Amino acid sequence: MMTEPVILRKGNGEWAARLRDRGKGLVVWLGTFNTEKKLPRAYDAAAIRIRMKLIVMKDVGSKSVI
Repeated sequence: MMTEPVILRKGNGEWAARLRDRGKGLVVWLGTFNTEKKLPRAYDAAAIRIRMKLIVMKDVGSKSVI
């Protein structure tokens, strides 16, 4: 999955962030933050959630048993 972070600085000084995967048409809104230091944590948490969801979905459709 090729997710790319989209980070924007708003006029009020806050930072807005989202993840986007153009190939899958996926957009995940991460929120607005007072400082840019909080952005990497939000990005990492969302990327982990997306990957875990994909792993679970793949496992449910799997025919092999571990």
